[in-house]
Amino acid sequence: MKAFILLLIIPLLFPVYANDELIIDDFADSMSNRWKKEVFNQETIYEITHYQSQPALSAISKNSASGLIYTYTIDLNKTPWLNWSWAIDQGLPKTNERIKSGDDFAARVYIIHSGGLQFWNTRSLSYVWSSSADIGQHWPSPFTNQAHMFVLRSGDKRSKRWTNEKRNIKQDFERVFGEAIDKIHAIAIMTDTDNTGQMSQAYYGKIFFTSQ
Repeated sequence: MKAFILLLIIPLLFPVYANDELIIDDFADSMSNRWKKEVFNQETIYEITHYQSQPALSAISKNSASGLIYTYTIDLNKTPWLNWSWAIDQGLPKTNERIKSGDDFAARVYIIHSGGLQFWNTRSLSYVWSSSADIGQHWPSPFTNQAHMFVLRSGDKRSKRWTNEKRNIKQDFERVFGEAIDKIHAIAIMTDTDNTGQMSQAYYGKIFFTSQ
């Protein structure tokens, strides 16, 4: 089940504020040790690198599905906007991503709202770079209704170049789940190709939260 649902590890270090930004990671020199690996089916390879002269986290998936999860409580009343950049160097062929056999994406960025002891109330919203779905579409994961896909980019029109994203988490979460929230408890990234048996490569840039 490729959905980050349960939060099991709470590291002791904290992200930092700089110029009114809550910086999760900029991948400039190394990867924060707050990122914890979650393997679903073989490992996607994540490495610090540069892509088109920009610091990046490279993700290479060859018939694999593993992600990185960063556990930290974000107050969405203070910093509701999630900002990041990503790029696709090698995308996936068009597939039906709404069924289990097609549930692969060249790039995903998750936000996770924990249900605490009521784990069945945990929800995750996954911003995805789709192979075929229209931008703005969203649907529940074929593995669990607790996770929803939300398409921000589609196809290869913007492949091989950086694309910046900025999303209001409070608004998107309520739009998808019909539920107002004040906090999220983790974010995660994943490039996965295990269901289609393909290969994909993506890059993730600086991830940070802002008040506007």
